Amino acid sequence: MRAYRSRRKGAHLAKNDEDRYVVQNEERGGWDVVKENHKRASAHTDTQAEAIHRAEEIMNN
Repeated sequence: MRAYRSRRKGAHLAKNDEDRYVVQNEERGGWDVVKENHKRASAHTDTQAEAIHRAEEIMNN
């Protein structure tokens, strides 16, 4: 599991609630973008590459 962090100024000070992780979804298939200690996914995609791209989009907004 790889963490994706914001590239915004001060990103080195990112809190854990700002990190996103890409994890495989065993129940639905595909991949989820989640926060640490998540209750639900921030995004769900069919492929890992799409999930990584979406995690980067979320972190750079």
